[in-house]
Amino acid sequence: MAIRHWLRDSCNVAWRRYARFLLVSWIAGAAVCLYAGWAGEGLYYYLDYMWNGRPNAGLMTLVSGFCLVACGWGLFVAARRAMRTPGGQRETAGWVLAGMGCLWLAFDEVIQLHERAAHFMQRAGVPQPLGVLDHDLYLFAAYFAGLVLVFALLWPTRRPLEPAMLPLLVAIACFAVSEILDQLPWIRMSHDTQQIVGAFEEGYKVFGAWTLAICGLLVADEKTREQFPPTPRGA
Repeated sequence: MAIRHWLRDSCNVAWRRYARFLLVSWIAGAAVCLYAGWAGEGLYYYLDYMWNGRPNAGLMTLVSGFCLVACGWGLFVAARRAMRTPGGQRETAGWVLAGMGCLWLAFDEVIQLHERAAHFMQRAGVPQPLGVLDHDLYLFAAYFAGLVLVFALLWPTRRPLEPAMLPLLVAIACFAVSEILDQLPWIRMSHDTQQIVGAFEEGYKVFGAWTLAICGLLVADEKTREQFPPTPRGA
């Protein structure tokens, strides 16, 4: 399929052009996740800080929120570049929607909007997905639909996406693993097991958010290259 070949070629482009940057960034991201998990005094900023008021409460959630904001601003840079391109209204709309989505996810991450919505649906008697899964999957399905809409808007002018596809796929895989861990039967686990599984769940989510920040930077860099090509050496 054309999309599969494009994804493969895009990942190859990203690795050839940014391999050293990606490796350093991912090593740094893993170190940040480990530190936040060790020093964070809990996994969820809003609840943990409200309960114990400690300065480092929910540090992993704060790191994830800041990374999502960073991704959003990188996509806004791409939107600004697209605005200067003749006929770039559709592309501009795609980058703006993507940037606003990242800021919304950051807000959701810090004050746990999707958890609150899931509790509301549970109290309202909304059926669980497939009868056993968490209600927050409804919200994640809506977020995924937004991602599909962004790709539909950007597909005609998708070249700036190419360098970001490898980290984007890594981020999606991390979020998927985090969500799978979140669907495990927590009530049947001991407290110690919950802490271990919860740390891995949050760790994958934070690493995914860190990788999304990389995506925003690469997209902004690619759009800038389009408008301001680098000067050849010796010119």
